[in-house]
Amino acid sequence: VIYVGITGINFTAVILVLIFYVYLNIRFSGFPYRSQRLRVSLTRVSKAMSLWSLTRVIWGIATLLVFVYKIELLQDSNTPVWSFAVLLLMFFVCEILPIIALLDYSYLSLVGLERVEIRWEEEEEGSLITQATPNLPPTIHP
Repeated sequence: VIYVGITGINFTAVILVLIFYVYLNIRFSGFPYRSQRLRVSLTRVSKAMSLWSLTRVIWGIATLLVFVYKIELLQDSNTPVWSFAVLLLMFFVCEILPIIALLDYSYLSLVGLERVEIRWEEEEEGSLITQATPNLPPTIHP
């Protein structure tokens, strides 16, 4: 029963995320991107969502196969080493790999670090402008 629940949750989560992603793409399809940086950010988010969805589907299929073929992963079985190795491999591929992929700086910058970096760049540019032209009033960046 646990495996059926896990399979259902995995497939349902992927379907809900996919529906939401398609909805947002259709809803905002006519609007241009604010900048090239935001276009690249959308591509990164799309790749992260695709990787996450793929690993959720793989995990869901694996738990479905465990249920259908009555494979025991958590208790003693005929092949305890293989059961442990397959479970460990599935855990690494489906849980750890997406986390490692998202720890890349390019993905971390999407959740807020990029705003701090942009502000620092703007402050540095502003200080360079005021240093280069001391007689002019400082410029205001939008």
